[in-house]
Amino acid sequence: LRACFVERHVTLDRAMWGSDWTRTTQYCTYAQAVGYMRDSSELSLSEKEKVFGATLRRLLRWNHRH
Repeated sequence: LRACFVERHVTLDRAMWGSDWTRTTQYCTYAQAVGYMRDSSELSLSEKEKVFGATLRRLLRWNHRH
């Protein structure tokens, strides 16, 4: 799927990495899935940040600062 399609229909503001992991294990390993998402040009850096943690931090109201 192209990122624009996913964002329009699912929205990355509600997507969290790994929330459906058990449904995908027959297709790829966890490392392969992370690598694909991390290296994909289909998502911008800000979209990747949302999927890999920003959405969860927002939902939990966890404002961790480095």
